[in-house]
Amino acid sequence: MKNPKSTISLLFLFFLLFSSCDKGEILVETGDLSDILTTTAKITGNVICIGDGIKHYGHCYSVTPGPTVLDLKTEYYAAIGVGTYTSFLQGLEPGTRYYIRAYGRRDNIIAYGTEVSFTTASPVTP
Repeated sequence: MKNPKSTISLLFLFFLLFSSCDKGEILVETGDLSDILTTTAKITGNVICIGDGIKHYGHCYSVTPGPTVLDLKTEYYAAIGVGTYTSFLQGLEPGTRYYIRAYGRRDNIIAYGTEVSFTTASPVTP
């Protein structure tokens, strides 16, 4: 039996190879959340199209919907080209709902991925 993750990965690779982005277009995708604890979480992102280049990328997050790069964020400066990256969120409040999305930017052009939300674990009381 085929591994479903392998099939999805191959379909994603096929999409990347045979789709084209408009000149200058930046396209990012918010990935999977994992390791959600009381004050930390991990999330992936995908840079699908770099257009004329990406100078910054990462994840922006907030306790209100619609986070932007003006809110809390992770930020990476070295352009990775097309590919997957991981952000490690720290200093989160226990038992709090956060909204997060991937972003990529070049100068004043900012592209956002789909917004997802998660709730940090509540503290354990003895």
